[in-house]
Amino acid sequence: MTRNLTASVDFYSRVLGFRKIFTLQLSKAYSITYLSHQSGGLNRSAYQTTLEMNREKNNAQGLLEIYYVDTSTKNIESASEYPNTFGHIGMVVPDTKGVQERLDTMPDIRFIKKYGEKFVSLDTESVVGPAIGLSSGVVGQLDVEEREAIVRGFGPTVDPLIFLVDPDGNFIEIQPQEGAALVQ
Repeated sequence: MTRNLTASVDFYSRVLGFRKIFTLQLSKAYSITYLSHQSGGLNRSAYQTTLEMNREKNNAQGLLEIYYVDTSTKNIESASEYPNTFGHIGMVVPDTKGVQERLDTMPDIRFIKKYGEKFVSLDTESVVGPAIGLSSGVVGQLDVEEREAIVRGFGPTVDPLIFLVDPDGNFIEIQPQEGAALVQ
């Protein structure tokens, strides 16, 4: 989660050499910006279809997701100021259903969302919200229409995702390499 999307994209691009792949604008106030070390489109041109950009994102090495929510309060504490502000670790795998089947054999795994489960609501009690950068404090600042727009924005793209937590409580997102279509 970032306080200032422009400053964050500038920093990671200028200082660490990341390139912006695309921004997924899920609603008027909420977006996810993807950066990586990939270069150019498949044909090294500047133009890529949405499907090509999603494929590039899922095949990137060193992928960075920056969450941004445009609310009136911008006092998000960073990880160095408060230890529970970390969004999640993202992993891309060839077969999320197979990973889910393997994880189901491990009794000590704490799932937030399993493969195939729907993301149908977002409120201050949502367990998925913090994993996607939307803490209860942030969700509380969004009206019902905005929350519903975010859920619709994610749509079926969330179905194949798996969210779980590590022993320290950090969220881990597991998504399929091919991914779901970003536009419906």
